[in-house]
Amino acid sequence: MSITVSVGLLSGKTVSVSACLDEEVEVLNRRAQAALGVGKARLLDSSGKVLDTRTAVEVSTVRNGDALTLQISSVQAIASASACCAILGDGSAVTWGASDSSGDNSAVKDQLQDVQQIQASSGAFAAILGDGSVVTWGHSDNGGDSSAVQKQLKNVQSIQATEAAFAAILGDARVVTWGADDLGGNSTTVQDQLKHVQQIQANYGAFAAILGDGSVVTWGDENSGGDSSSVQDQLKNVQQIQASYNAFAAILRDGSVVTWGHEACGGDSTAVNGQLKTVKLIQASTHAFAAILANGSVVTWGDDELGGDSSSAQDLLKNVQQIQASSCGAFAAILEDGSVVAWGHEAYGGDCSALQDQLKNVQQIQACDSAFAAVRFDGSVVTWGLACCGGDSSGVQDQLKGVQQIQASCVAFAAILSDGSVVTWGDAKSGGDSSSVQEQLKNVQQIQASDQGFAAILDDGSVVTWGQLGHILLALLWWQLQQLREETGEALLVPGSFALQLPELSFEKTCCRAARVLSEVLKNGAKGATVLVDGPLRPEIEAGMAAEAPDLRILDLASPGALPEVPQDAVALLGCAGGDDLDPEMELHHLRSRLDALESSQVTVAGCGFVASRPGLVEAVSQHCIKVGATLHLGVDATWWFQPPS
Repeated sequence: MSITVSVGLLSGKTVSVSACLDEEVEVLNRRAQAALGVGKARLLDSSGKVLDTRTAVEVSTVRNGDALTLQISSVQAIASASACCAILGDGSAVTWGASDSSGDNSAVKDQLQDVQQIQASSGAFAAILGDGSVVTWGHSDNGGDSSAVQKQLKNVQSIQATEAAFAAILGDARVVTWGADDLGGNSTTVQDQLKHVQQIQANYGAFAAILGDGSVVTWGDENSGGDSSSVQDQLKNVQQIQASYNAFAAILRDGSVVTWGHEACGGDSTAVNGQLKTVKLIQASTHAFAAILANGSVVTWGDDELGGDSSSAQDLLKNVQQIQASSCGAFAAILEDGSVVAWGHEAYGGDCSALQDQLKNVQQIQACDSAFAAVRFDGSVVTWGLACCGGDSSGVQDQLKGVQQIQASCVAFAAILSDGSVVTWGDAKSGGDSSSVQEQLKNVQQIQASDQGFAAILDDGSVVTWGQLGHILLALLWWQLQQLREETGEALLVPGSFALQLPELSFEKTCCRAARVLSEVLKNGAKGATVLVDGPLRPEIEAGMAAEAPDLRILDLASPGALPEVPQDAVALLGCAGGDDLDPEMELHHLRSRLDALESSQVTVAGCGFVASRPGLVEAVSQHCIKVGATLHLGVDATWWFQPPS
């Protein structure tokens, strides 16, 4: 026995479809989509309620002769560090990317129905459903497991995320958090204060909530702004909050600004507080803030080299309309006349003076980590910044016509043209080369970017992806703010710069830890029983690993010609070539020759010596990682290692 219903679009087009009583409502939905020639959509009953398509027709509210509506919604997409998730037109959600991370939602796929919005941490997703409940998946350490608070997650209105935690605002303006405790997943110390919450802002490791009375409550990593006690008495009548990597900036009702968090990331604005009046808007990079005042002028603070110092461009910063920031440390402002002014780190787009003749009638600017792309009113594009990361678009310049919008991954750009086609440039592995899917990139409606790739949503609701959505590639040490524990104190790896603030360790001190870096590598997944040892390190390795791993086969790395015979599960241990008196250029030459010799192999490469006196080592290793598509891991005691993807 079957029923027949009419299904119509909001445009008025209607079709009749039938289904057996023992079939699911989804059958009606699919048949209606096919007959109407549309993609995935929600099926609504005559009262406008979304039908549960998993229910059998017989037990559903659908009756013979009913008039149903097929609601087509635009596809929405969001990205974590290594995966993408899209809400399809029927309210379901699909993910792709790293299968061992947030790219695999198979365990909760059946629950992902009537999805309203999705938020992402670095390794997990959280979806709000139509009934206000929440579904999470991905790494549990990044907030992928919300089982401990699932009963509280009801009538959820919105969700925000730090690097590894989520915070949900409920319908009664209370807050529920989960994920990494030290990065905002535990709000127990301030839970009694989290009432009448209006909005929440998040940075790398902390949350800041604006309450109904204009006060602010913070929690999470103290170094990221999770502790605002030093400015609490100033946080009154707050209108909005902006976040850098490890700091916050709040605009008050009177146009003044209050900042807190890590000083190197803009958490201390005392030097410019006298100028921060009648502030209308604040833009942030990872390490600096830029405020547009009511008169169109700009005030900046934070790391001087990464955009916090705009003195070189201050005379030009008048009648500013909007500001864009590159993650590595540069800003670009569009003026009222359509011209552009840039400042910050020159290599990452802080200098556009050579392109002033072209930067006219600019409509919008997009930024990746270390480059900018400006779209002019005539649909042409002007780029600048680090050439290999999208700052050089000369290879596709003749195709960049009729550009409607641009999206950016870490080190690449993707532009949608007026005919629905796509043009890409920048680092090929990060989405700058779309040649493998170019034939599919037609009638593109929108593009979503992850760190290392893109996802294009077509007009029929299908999704086309390219780049490395499943692999986190190091890109010029982008956003690698990591603490290296050392008995002399904590040290920070500064994003966007190869000048590391690391412990000043002598060659002997780093070299004697060669055995420890190998131990660390072996504990973190490398299973090799063969170790290639750089000449000066061999005695230390033989002595240090004798008891811990007596079966290790230790080879000398002095002869690169022998490398092709090395097993793929081997570990190559590199380090400084000699004592502290060695010429830096000779040291770098030694390291680069070893890296070049290892390029064709799949061995794990490890080393020590990432110290303040040797910033060149960092640059050489990071550039090699970009070249071979490897992930750089930073360990304790100035150690590092990477393993190219197989």
